[in-house]
Amino acid sequence: MLKKTVSFADKYGMLPDSGTVLAAVSGGADSMCLLHVLVSLGKERGFQVQAAHFNHMLRGREADRDERFVLEQCEKIGVPCHVGREDVLKYAKGSGMGTEEAGRKLRYDFFYRVSGETGASRIATAHNGDDNCETVIMNLLRGTGINGLCGIPPVRGMIIRPLLAVSRAEIETYLSDNGIPHVEDSTNESDDYTRNRIRHSVIPALKEINPGLTDSVEDMIKLLSADRDCLDDAAEGVLSEGVTVKKLRELPEAVASRVVRKLAPAGMSRVQTESVLRLVKSGEASGSVDLTACRAVVEYDRLYFTDCDDPGGFEPFGIYDGFDRVIPELGLRFRCREQWCDRKFNKSFNSFMFKTEGLCGTITVRPRKEGDRLTVAGRNVTKTLKKLMIEERIPPSRRSLVPVFQDDGGVIAALGLGQDPRTVAGTGDRALFVTAEEV
Repeated sequence: MLKKTVSFADKYGMLPDSGTVLAAVSGGADSMCLLHVLVSLGKERGFQVQAAHFNHMLRGREADRDERFVLEQCEKIGVPCHVGREDVLKYAKGSGMGTEEAGRKLRYDFFYRVSGETGASRIATAHNGDDNCETVIMNLLRGTGINGLCGIPPVRGMIIRPLLAVSRAEIETYLSDNGIPHVEDSTNESDDYTRNRIRHSVIPALKEINPGLTDSVEDMIKLLSADRDCLDDAAEGVLSEGVTVKKLRELPEAVASRVVRKLAPAGMSRVQTESVLRLVKSGEASGSVDLTACRAVVEYDRLYFTDCDDPGGFEPFGIYDGFDRVIPELGLRFRCREQWCDRKFNKSFNSFMFKTEGLCGTITVRPRKEGDRLTVAGRNVTKTLKKLMIEERIPPSRRSLVPVFQDDGGVIAALGLGQDPRTVAGTGDRALFVTAEEV
């Protein structure tokens, strides 16, 4: 068992050559095995071991017994032990979490806090091969993809799981051969939990069919993990080159789904991922899908995620001679001064020469309104601003941020789109020169 553990740990680079490894110790068989294995390896490799025990306060005196047991055993072998305790049931009710989820969160929060205080570079947990079998079966029953069938990851950040390649039976034999004591958690005997029912009924039945179940599942995980890593690498390659809607449509779904999930700011379920891919493949120029924590938006050849609704525009403001102001919502600085027109017609529409004699009243700058129309000088066409924005491929999410210029006679210009001919100044005309510069 020890050889197996060392080989597995070295394969994934779990054990450091120095520093501290924090062992999560509950007092049960698996964690007591982990503690003694790490102490033994630490002497060979040069790292120190410290222990962390978290009391969930769910089993009354039994939980207190476990805490005392771990403290006593750590003292016997000279391992510093850190103890944390919290009322998990109370926290679960207050947070709306399930008891198991709340316990896991508080437990790992404690482990990370102790690792910071001790300077530990690794946090070792005692998950074993049977745990991995149970996890794979649970994921299979829920309906899972390749990630779920890959089971418990050997390494995740600071978390390492050196016993993942050995079975519970091998652990029990190691404890017996080496005279290592442990305590039993009475809740492990209850079939109220799905995992316990799988452990007590499903796993034994499967081992009757295949006594080498743990090794078979480990082999399957190796194969599937290689496939998963290949697909993940392909998705990363797409991301590094830049993601477009056109490219996503051409990708195999196994790669496209991974690209979408990597782009998303939060985790996505299979159903949510499929809804985003349907949006991508719909062929529509624009559209969106609301997800739990964000919104997926397609605009022309771009897919992006946002955690809020489309921008709501900006407050209208008046323009006059001497005006000079930054509009934060637009990221633009507007300036206006009256002068004689001494230049040709502006075709880029990032600045305007409004002929004073052509204006009706004062100029207001505002967001687009439904039904706004503009006659574009030089093109002799009148179109809605929405149509002009579509032609210029302005994304829907940005359309309410396009400054529209209006006087008492109607719309006279829109930034980047055009200017009404009645206000276009010619050489020698007195005009209001308006510029909009990025800030």
